[in-house]
Amino acid sequence: MADQAQRSWLARKLESAIRRGFMRAYHQVRVDPARFLMQLRSAHGLPISGYEGVFQVDLRLLDSVAEETIHNSMRLAAFQGAGFGLGGALTLVPDMSLMAAITLRTIQKLSLIYGFGNSGSPPPAPPVSTSAASLSKKNSSTSLCRELFSASQCPPAPR
Repeated sequence: MADQAQRSWLARKLESAIRRGFMRAYHQVRVDPARFLMQLRSAHGLPISGYEGVFQVDLRLLDSVAEETIHNSMRLAAFQGAGFGLGGALTLVPDMSLMAAITLRTIQKLSLIYGFGNSGSPPPAPPVSTSAASLSKKNSSTSLCRELFSASQCPPAPR
């Protein structure tokens, strides 16, 4: 009985220490949304004053910014991997840690590019296209669902 209580105390302490370590690491590598917004506006010329404005920007422009962000992250990861690869197995742990940090930052940047910031509020609903708005009342909900989501997620069309 005492062994079980000791083990659960030890497990809780270990879990707590790991969680604190991950949170400290996250705070070191996370992307600052305000700073990244300034970078998006200056480097890419996006006409936005906040992440809510991203939903008004042409998707092709956002895609090109995202592609450039991915390309830059891949280049950084390649240089980092090549540098640490020279160290062989001795540098495996730092190499994996830096790769995880690069990946985490890339995911955060991509979410911010498309307007999914860390504000906690959900993004606005997608705009209804004119073709979906002009559909008859009978088929509008099914067609709109098929336009916005995959067909497997929508109910069958009414007969």
